[in-house]
Amino acid sequence: MKFLLMFCLLSVSALSYAGPEWQILFPDQAAVVDGHYIDHNQALVVRKVENLILTGVMNLADMTGLNIPDNVAVTGFTAINDGGPIASTASYLFSLSASAGDYLRGDVIECNSLGCQVYAAYGSEIGISSLDYVNRDNDLLVSFDTGFSVNGQFINPAHVYNSSHFVVYFNSYSQGVGDNNSITAFDTSEFSPTFSASSMFDSATGLVKPAEVYSPPMFIESSITDELAEKVTGINAYYSVDSGWLGFEKNVINVSENASTVTFSVARVDGAENSTAVIARGIDGTAFDGIDYTGFFQAIYWADNNDDDGFVTVSLIDNDIADGTRSFTVELLEPNNSYMFSLVNPNKKYLTINILDDESGDLIFADGFE
Repeated sequence: MKFLLMFCLLSVSALSYAGPEWQILFPDQAAVVDGHYIDHNQALVVRKVENLILTGVMNLADMTGLNIPDNVAVTGFTAINDGGPIASTASYLFSLSASAGDYLRGDVIECNSLGCQVYAAYGSEIGISSLDYVNRDNDLLVSFDTGFSVNGQFINPAHVYNSSHFVVYFNSYSQGVGDNNSITAFDTSEFSPTFSASSMFDSATGLVKPAEVYSPPMFIESSITDELAEKVTGINAYYSVDSGWLGFEKNVINVSENASTVTFSVARVDGAENSTAVIARGIDGTAFDGIDYTGFFQAIYWADNNDDDGFVTVSLIDNDIADGTRSFTVELLEPNNSYMFSLVNPNKKYLTINILDDESGDLIFADGFE
């Protein structure tokens, strides 16, 4: 099965921003935000790198291959990394507002490269209003759209519970939400719970609207959701991650044609959650593949929590001709199956490599020779 993030990107410069590099928000109704049409089983994707904010649409039906009807909403969403360096080691967990196909309203559905299955089942009589967990060493965190009792313990929809033990997880952070409210979106990837509620509540920092995402106790994540908050009445699901950004630390490398090889690095900065990958490829300029250098199309992988530089070595072809300095460009691309929550930094995706001719004397005037 082919997994893709279905994005239509728009960049906006010079905006202030605080929070994670990736945020995925499923609204409770259809809306048009930044020119993107978003249904309630689709998500607004917001990605921030340096002074750019990029927005797009994530279509869960296209990503998973499931037939999700237009009248069925996504009510919980999280992504899981199993520690490996490639896409097949990641999964999505989500819930739906109504039964669809073989899946019931109370099911937590898991989809990965092998297909989809029921991860946890609570029955069609109880709806799931939010869910999250960080990795398979932690139990699923879940909240429900109604209150009910299990083993003599009453489960309140205003709290998030450990699904294995039904222990109150969110009580100290959800003060002010009220027992007649419910948690409609929940995320812990920033080591602090971030959530939305079904109705307005009074937090330590003021009133929080249902269409806002709140990270207690200090701030509301409203700097990127203002337009969405004006067009929808609430947030059904929320996911954020700091996967970092991939790019070159230099713009230009100068190298002699008799150096045999040239090595360049690709940096991962501002986050290391989840595995990720990038592809480096050469683009001919005045230097040509097979004449001045050996062409390449090479993937670089990073495991979860790894932000070491990645390296690519390119072979150079020497000749006995005084043909001057020749150049080619290295471009960074996202893999075709890039649902691994990272992005090539658009400001740092190109590197120019100048091959300095060792017959014409270019080396004498080389600047920044390596």
